Amino acid sequence: MPVPQRMADLATLAASNSPSGSDPIGNSLDDYLRGIQAIVRSTNANSSATIASGSTTDIGASDAEAVTVTGTATISSFGTTPPGIVREVTFTGACVLVNSSALSLINNGNYTTVSGDTIRFRSNGLGNWRQVSSPAFTYRPVQQGTGIGQTNNDVKIGWSSGNKLKLTVDSADQGNFAFEAWVGNFFVPVTGNTALTGAPTLNGSAIATSATVAAGYLPLSGGSISGSLSVAGQITGASSAVLNLPASNGLGLKATSPISTITYHSVQNTSSGGREWLWGTTGSGNAIGAAGSCFIYDNTAFDARMLIDPAGNTKFSVSVSSPVVTQTSDGTLKTDFKAFAPRDLSDVPIVNYAWKASGKRGLSPIAQTVRKSSPEYVHADEDGILSVDKAGVALERVAYVEAMLKRLGMWT
Repeated sequence: MPVPQRMADLATLAASNSPSGSDPIGNSLDDYLRGIQAIVRSTNANSSATIASGSTTDIGASDAEAVTVTGTATISSFGTTPPGIVREVTFTGACVLVNSSALSLINNGNYTTVSGDTIRFRSNGLGNWRQVSSPAFTYRPVQQGTGIGQTNNDVKIGWSSGNKLKLTVDSADQGNFAFEAWVGNFFVPVTGNTALTGAPTLNGSAIATSATVAAGYLPLSGGSISGSLSVAGQITGASSAVLNLPASNGLGLKATSPISTITYHSVQNTSSGGREWLWGTTGSGNAIGAAGSCFIYDNTAFDARMLIDPAGNTKFSVSVSSPVVTQTSDGTLKTDFKAFAPRDLSDVPIVNYAWKASGKRGLSPIAQTVRKSSPEYVHADEDGILSVDKAGVALERVAYVEAMLKRLGMWT
């Protein structure tokens, strides 16, 4: 049997090594001993020669465990070597190691070496090698997780096909990193004195400068505005604050009513001797009407000119005129029809009177008088003010006259 020269010449079974018991040794014993000693020493020695990188870089053929590979070729195989052989490989250039079953790398992907990288590989036999160590870092790496409030998710940072640096946590895409130069080109700083010039835009929309704001928008305090004003939501202000448009009939908005528990708006005529009209709704404990009533109020004369209570009843404190006044009388809306016997309402006089508030004169029966004989024609509001169904009184008077004329044979 030949004298072994390298680790690959030895077998893992003692009986498979030489010399066997039947081999004549003679003067060769010293050669066997020195060969074994050299192989043992080579496991902690540098190779006597470097190996040039190539598609197949046969590191197993080196005469020592520590091998130097030169060049920058792409490496797909380290050659065929018996299983268990270990090589410590130092690279002097940027070689691309191709991850495959023949060259199984730790990161399960291709790796480009850096000059000075030292990596250990172990042969699995049949031409397959596995990386068993990583090169020493020449920089301080980022430690993943273990920080305050941090979890142990897999954090992956890489360059995307869109030429952007992206972040993925486990399998969730977190988007691209935004760097100072990019932010400075697309966003206005929160602090500082950077001025916007020209016609700046943000995401395709124009950015309003101080000049455009001053020309078309109402300042927060003071100033004036012309043109149309559209408001979505509410406008609020301090107590008794008024916003008037510069016109003879301005729109006034007030924050607080002079009468408590009332929510209202106002329209003002700002000309000399003009009036202020309010409209709104009442709360509890107010002096205008029942809670929930809707009103129009003359704030100059301090009088509710019209009031609609929660039941829908409407009351006017001023004269109401119309070319035609009708009352709903559709038979489909009525029931419980009964024969009607008109009464003699001659005890209900029609009087001419004057209103205390305005001095205007009118013609009507008095509610208190009507209530004595025909209370169904009289209604009282929440303040006890009485009103009369004048149409009902008049119809019954006409019906009574008609009945009398028929009785006298003067009605056909």
